[in-house]
Amino acid sequence: MGTVLVGALVACGAPEETPPPSEPVSQAQQALEPTDPRFNSQRWHYNLIRAPEAWNLTTGSSAVTVAVLDSGKLLHPDLSSKWVSGYDFVEGMPDPTDLGTYHHGIHVAGTIAATPNNGTGGVGVCWGCKLMPVRVSQSGGGISSGAPGANDPLPTVIARGIRYAAGYEVDDGRGNLVQAPAPASVINISLGNMPGPCPADLQSAVNAAVAAGVPVVVAAGNRDSGMLTSNFANFVWGTCQNVISVAAVNEKSDYESYSAQGPNVTLGAPGGDEYRTSPYAKTGEAGFGALIGCTDPEETRGIGTHGIVSSWTTSQGIHCDRHWAGTSMAAPHVSGTIGLMRSRNPSLTPAQIKTLLTSTARWVIPCVGPVCPPKTLDAHAAVSASRFDAISVSCTSTQSNLFQCTVTKAGGLAPFTGAWTMVAPAGVYSQYVNNPDQAYGICTPGVMTTATVTVTDALGRAQTRSSTFLCSSTP
Repeated sequence: MGTVLVGALVACGAPEETPPPSEPVSQAQQALEPTDPRFNSQRWHYNLIRAPEAWNLTTGSSAVTVAVLDSGKLLHPDLSSKWVSGYDFVEGMPDPTDLGTYHHGIHVAGTIAATPNNGTGGVGVCWGCKLMPVRVSQSGGGISSGAPGANDPLPTVIARGIRYAAGYEVDDGRGNLVQAPAPASVINISLGNMPGPCPADLQSAVNAAVAAGVPVVVAAGNRDSGMLTSNFANFVWGTCQNVISVAAVNEKSDYESYSAQGPNVTLGAPGGDEYRTSPYAKTGEAGFGALIGCTDPEETRGIGTHGIVSSWTTSQGIHCDRHWAGTSMAAPHVSGTIGLMRSRNPSLTPAQIKTLLTSTARWVIPCVGPVCPPKTLDAHAAVSASRFDAISVSCTSTQSNLFQCTVTKAGGLAPFTGAWTMVAPAGVYSQYVNNPDQAYGICTPGVMTTATVTVTDALGRAQTRSSTFLCSSTP
């Protein structure tokens, strides 16, 4: 360790400690914006989570796959190039095509990874990522007699899908052992309207996925669809451990009225408010919104226009887009963001990812309590903090035997700690020896001097840099 100096800083001419100033960065410098028509006209939820700013850091990687445990896949123009191999645990067969008429999973998948800049539809949060279709739910249509989805509880079917997406060999419910070619990078489960407590097989599957390094993101749940409460503790995910649970919030970071609520919710993300303009409104109900670019004679419920806009396929098989609302729509914003984070730093653990998400989340309007909703996802901050890229240190000496150093950091998660060392007799004043941003001290006039600092972020990631300078002889 170098010499630690204790002295009267004012007498020595060192200024009071102040935080380093923030450099102004223009929106144009920060934001990367796709040209898709739905993004340009229906972008409020991407603005809320600061997705355009995150895209300036990364738009995702094809090496990152988000497993969508939902109603299956369809060849929607915004998704057809995104699908990798998956499985159908409803029917117990290799083809996870959505056989229903209510294509919940297509909307979820579009929010995660819809193709950008293709002149149609919208764009996904992690548009460079791939999608693994794991069919665990049936929305409309029938289920074959004897199929797992007909005989087994939904949590059991979901548990099989989780293990499959995490790379484990698993029974498909028909006695066949199946295994994904490669594990997913993150699992999205936008199926939250199930009562608790958490079944043992579901909890075991979640634990196995996290142990394999695959975070599990879940929709907290809506109080409609048979759930007559908004108390998150009464929903299945409210009693499951090791998940990243996502509530639906509005532009002000307040709960949407339909969202499950409670202190154990991990964070919030935009969910939409479909019934703002609908004559089918029910107090606190999520659900259907207006179709965009298509019509469906069987669809009479959806006229709301303040939902999450994403991919849709009608009951007649017409591909288009639609508004929709629910915690189902909130969760894929988080899963897509994790895809971006893992595109920048594949080595992140599920625990680190959860810490990064919760530590960087924010309230758009500060909550004054007494009970506050969870903070809202900030994709840009989370993706930026996913790596602690580097630091640089610059030291100068302009007055005899005094010097000052400034540290610039790229990425990392605050709070930071610092550790300064020097070769005696030079040294840093004791008030600055653990300062991660700056340091002041004394040196020997006319002598080349080296100051070294190690900066460590909140996740324990450390960077060390040095600066060599000539100690000034100027009085």
